[in-house]
Amino acid sequence: MVEFTITGEELWARMERAVEKVNERLRKTVGILEASKVPYAVIGGHAVRAWVAQVDEAALRTTQNVDILVRPADLPAMVAAMTAAGFHHRNTSGLDMFVEHPDASARDAVHVLLVGTVERGASPIPISFLPSARMTSRRSLWKRSYA
Repeated sequence: MVEFTITGEELWARMERAVEKVNERLRKTVGILEASKVPYAVIGGHAVRAWVAQVDEAALRTTQNVDILVRPADLPAMVAAMTAAGFHHRNTSGLDMFVEHPDASARDAVHVLLVGTVERGASPIPISFLPSARMTSRRSLWKRSYA
């Protein structure tokens, strides 16, 4: 049996703070990308949460990181915008990510997936980028393209 060392209000506050940190990271990222007009799509757990919130609020679950899809040509603009806003850019094992503190863990990051470059094993998975600003599927929440 696991013995809890943190209990009561301290435990509730810690659990709520963990979720809010991820939500705030998403809000900041979307705000930065919108302000800098970098085309992007929010994907992964947050996209699923947004879809689930539309159909069954009681089924919502949390996620630990933020996943953003951008075109390879837009990555330099994203790096410039995110670093200007105080994020730190890393490329670890071929994955671009942004963290809020230089010593932050990769699980506390904004993970960047590039259109057409996601791989599972040895097989690339094609990912398209459709210009729109609406939810189009369970896997992609915001898709924003700027002319």
